[in-house]
Amino acid sequence: MSKVNKLSKLMQSISLRLCGEELTAKLQYFRHRKRWPNFDNPKDLSERLLSARFRSDFDRFAPFADKVLVRDYVKSKGLEHILLKHYGVWDRPEDIDWEKLPNKFILKSNNGCGSHVICRNKRDFDIDSAIEQLNNNITLGQKSHERHYRAIQPKVLCEELLETADGGTITDYKLLCINGRPSHFLVITERDIDKRACAVDENWKEIRHYIKPHLRPTKIPTAPYNLVKMVEYARILSADFECVRVDFYEHNNKVYFGELTFTPTGGFMYSYTDEAIKELGSKFETK
Repeated sequence: MSKVNKLSKLMQSISLRLCGEELTAKLQYFRHRKRWPNFDNPKDLSERLLSARFRSDFDRFAPFADKVLVRDYVKSKGLEHILLKHYGVWDRPEDIDWEKLPNKFILKSNNGCGSHVICRNKRDFDIDSAIEQLNNNITLGQKSHERHYRAIQPKVLCEELLETADGGTITDYKLLCINGRPSHFLVITERDIDKRACAVDENWKEIRHYIKPHLRPTKIPTAPYNLVKMVEYARILSADFECVRVDFYEHNNKVYFGELTFTPTGGFMYSYTDEAIKELGSKFETK
């Protein structure tokens, strides 16, 4: 972790202790957007997501943010065929039956995002390190500033590992939906150099003003083979929510479900311009 990131996390920790979560979020919004947010009458997308985080009823999203329980929701929508193959679920990393797992797999905590443990060859896999990392991921979820993650009963799950032909990380297609309508894809590219992000509509046309100029990639990635299906599935999976991001993968020309995200980047939408979050916020008013 860089010195800048360490300092930022230290300042956030101090702010949380002195100010509490809601005021800290307002201060962080102000530092990023250079204006004070209005949580009482939110207008832009970030204000809406952040203000929702602090309502007690936000816990209702926990079963859908839970990477284990959300599978039942996907099945209930008739989309079981887009779920990744599951190899097991355990209450603790120490309970994993390693002998029963295939040679390649990915391990995740069900109550957080990122920091997955990937095994590409069991012969070279460090089990002790994996257990340590998974326990750390679970702890981060339990201490999350996003209350719906804290409301999830922690577990560890194992899924099939999807890779590119050369063993790299496959692209995930993040489709933000408002009022059950797909708005745009956010696609992260150029991970091997420095993460870049682009926003494209359902016809794969770039929406340039959504992403800050210094974060846009040198070129837009090729549209996924199953673009139309992703949009269709996102409509189905987002129909019950005011705002949710539906994440997909594509592998060997097949769509796979990733997860449902109700507070992208904690609700701060760091990659997005002010123009974008204001425009997206106005879509809440169109039923």
